[in-house]
Amino acid sequence: MGDEEKWTIRNVLVMALADGKVTVEEKEYIDQLRRKLGIDTEEFRELCRQVKQDRTRVKIPKDPGEAREAIRLLCEVASADGEVSGIERRWLERLGEFAGLTHSAIEGLLPTARDEGDEQQQTQLMTLVEELYQGFSGWDAARRLEQFAALGQFGRPAVIPLLRVLESYRVPDGAGSVVEMKIMAVDQLAALDDKRIVYYLAQHAGLIGSDEMTSPALRAAAAEAIGRIIAQPFSRDEAGVDATRQWWRSTGMVTYRDMIM
Repeated sequence: MGDEEKWTIRNVLVMALADGKVTVEEKEYIDQLRRKLGIDTEEFRELCRQVKQDRTRVKIPKDPGEAREAIRLLCEVASADGEVSGIERRWLERLGEFAGLTHSAIEGLLPTARDEGDEQQQTQLMTLVEELYQGFSGWDAARRLEQFAALGQFGRPAVIPLLRVLESYRVPDGAGSVVEMKIMAVDQLAALDDKRIVYYLAQHAGLIGSDEMTSPALRAAAAEAIGRIIAQPFSRDEAGVDATRQWWRSTGMVTYRDMIM
């Protein structure tokens, strides 16, 4: 088995495990791909062992054509069970962005299973988020809060668009940094009070691991937000950050790492 085939099947395994479960349809797809790539059973078991140890490590080719093919394979396994979960979609968007693919190009590789009402709602949410990026730097504090509140009025469907703001490296038009907008996204996520977002707040605000887009203020906001969601008095300061990190290592990781969307 060559390195290219090895990374192809490894990428697919990571994607299959992204939502915390592997369906029968996904297993069948992976087994067919394994045989197609000429990967024997022992080699496959070793790759599975490696992926279970590190579910985040993927490799996308630098060549644009090869990168698109790699993303296409990941889209196929993500949609093998007829449904693409929120976390799978965000994984694909981030990998596609890294590979130089546009959002529309990635969506074109995925099946569309939303009904008309869902599609209209998603369009409204995407419009509100785009308006945020375009107008944020020129708005005053009240106008910014108003826009985030408009997103929050959608309830749980707003969680994923807000997480995309938290995860994205895109900087608002005319702004020097994205951190201020991320902090407001964290505050709005906390108001939605969805326990599934605890892992993402910890990960993308720099409370676990590292993220070059984080800052002391963002970490403090995330600590307070997590405290609100899990009913713990984590303060919005460095002490709260330390308390949140200690909680994550002792309790949070076990409870919330696999509570993903």
